[in-house]
Amino acid sequence: MKISVFGLGYAGLVSAACLARDRRVIGVDTDRAKVDLVNAGRSPIAEPRLDDLIASAVQAGLLNASLDGVTAVRDSDISFISVGTPSHEDGSLNLDYVREASRRIGQGLRIRGGYHVVVARSAMLPGAMESVVIPIIEQVSGKRAGRNFGACVNPEFLREGTAIYDFDHPPKIVIGAIDDRSARALKALYARPDAPLVVTQLGVAEAIKYADNAWHAVKVDFANEIGAVCDAAGVDGHAVMNVFAMDEKLNISRASARARPRPQRFLHLVLPGGPAPVHLDNLGGTSECAGLIAGIRTSHSGGLFRLGRHHARLRIACLVALRRSIFGCVSSAIVRQSGRQRRDQTISVVPNRETVLGQPR
Repeated sequence: MKISVFGLGYAGLVSAACLARDRRVIGVDTDRAKVDLVNAGRSPIAEPRLDDLIASAVQAGLLNASLDGVTAVRDSDISFISVGTPSHEDGSLNLDYVREASRRIGQGLRIRGGYHVVVARSAMLPGAMESVVIPIIEQVSGKRAGRNFGACVNPEFLREGTAIYDFDHPPKIVIGAIDDRSARALKALYARPDAPLVVTQLGVAEAIKYADNAWHAVKVDFANEIGAVCDAAGVDGHAVMNVFAMDEKLNISRASARARPRPQRFLHLVLPGGPAPVHLDNLGGTSECAGLIAGIRTSHSGGLFRLGRHHARLRIACLVALRRSIFGCVSSAIVRQSGRQRRDQTISVVPNRETVLGQPR
């Protein structure tokens, strides 16, 4: 099985080097400097063990880099899209590199005979594979997904500094596939007895990456805010979080990590100086707050949160339930209500008089 990897950035290069230990891999990039470095057996990025891994693969003839994506697709069985997906000025996702890689893959499929599988590893919003990648490839190649070529979404879960270890010991392997044939091709590539392998729909696989990123952001911000509160109170925040993390039954568990139906309204937000309360459920609720941290623009029931260039995080500083008293604040967000926009406002979270903790009184 031969593989082509589009994009020799962090995720793409690590994946290409790891896959090249026992199979033929062609790395594709538009940056000639990266291509030349890889072909010389050197890594263009700093990552422990990556230089040695690339040097060994190049010396063994299992890895090479190229500027020619069309030929790479023609000479491979599976193509990975691992290009960058940066943000536009307004915070929305820029898929220009994904579109260009899709066009080149389509050109390669046009001259290639036989079945080929296209795998997206770039972080994209749910639905992008079916609405962006597949249509471009079909239009350029003249072929049909699910018939002439397969399509999968395979998010990566790599940490800088331990990327090679993470590739070899993933917490999970997620394969979103358009059909069983596509899934089988990728499952054969990732056969590992020590990692759970999940085959699911394309959109679910795309959303999992965002869910992971959002949850990591929530955890980091939560720990930082607890540290700030502890510091103000003269308490050792590190000690608090160390004990907090020991609880794997409630604090760090699957118990609270399940999607639920939209809850009854029990909190509402009051904008300082605002004409009327803004109910929390009208702003999407906490589940959509996680999506905002990931950079998703979200609207719900007429309320809209939008994160701009200078408002990259939605910070939930504190949300505490104590008997019938609930308080907290949300900051660093742009809140639009009734056509009015307020920047850098602190928003108080107060209990709804009708309900307490989501249950009618």
